[in-house]
Amino acid sequence: MKLNVVGLCLSVLYAAATAACWLMAFASNADPKGNFVLKQIPIALQLALIDWLGFQSLVRGLSWFAAYATLFPATILMLYGTGWLVTLPFRRRTTDPRN
Repeated sequence: MKLNVVGLCLSVLYAAATAACWLMAFASNADPKGNFVLKQIPIALQLALIDWLGFQSLVRGLSWFAAYATLFPATILMLYGTGWLVTLPFRRRTTDPRN
């Protein structure tokens, strides 16, 4: 199985953005509210989706580690799948045996 470059790029970008937010949160020890916001940015959309779907009781009270351990791998897989789906029409066109 060949790796999908677009999916891999999306996943790596998300991982890098998450790492940057965490590094900035730990670099600025002075402002606890700013640290909270920086830690929340990478998983805010996922938490909003969970809230919209009505599953907020599943994530209420989770520690940062538990929230990231749950949401980060799922987001990486969804981003990789999105990249795979985006490139699917192009792969079918280039692998068509009639050409």
